Amino acid sequence: MFTEQNYSSHQYAKVEIERRFLLRDIPDDLDPEDSYIRIIDLYITHTRLRLRKMETPAGKTIALKLGQKYLSPDQETLHRTMTTIYSNEVEFQTLASLDGSALFKRRYPYTYAGYNTSIDVFESHLRGLIMLEIQCRSDIDFNDFPVPVFALREVTEEPFFTGGELARLTKEEFQ
Repeated sequence: MFTEQNYSSHQYAKVEIERRFLLRDIPDDLDPEDSYIRIIDLYITHTRLRLRKMETPAGKTIALKLGQKYLSPDQETLHRTMTTIYSNEVEFQTLASLDGSALFKRRYPYTYAGYNTSIDVFESHLRGLIMLEIQCRSDIDFNDFPVPVFALREVTEEPFFTGGELARLTKEEFQ
């Protein structure tokens, strides 16, 4: 029997629970030349779609993927539904020809208070923006994660600090 529940929009997606913090600078114990992944995102105009290329510092491609992250009407504010499709180079280049806004950043793995987090150091028109992000496994982790002592403030619930909004900013608007 076919039911609406069998074809839920969440069927092939996962729910992300994340917190984001604005930083003035990278933590003293993080070497900016150390291990990182370069991320190039293209937020496709008039959609919730993000095309992502992940590469090593030397420029070797690690992953190509198309993602969609959104808040469903039945979700709490801090939960986002995320779907990902991995692509090959031909598919990626085809999708990259669509109109969109680009975002460039370096992502560093970083352990804080026993939690695995990441620090994003933005490039191009967002140079100077640094954020720490943690993917929580549950609402309990979300509430237990301590605000980093080096954070300026938490920006988890500020739409301005989402990737899609940041990518759409001009250099002048960001300043």
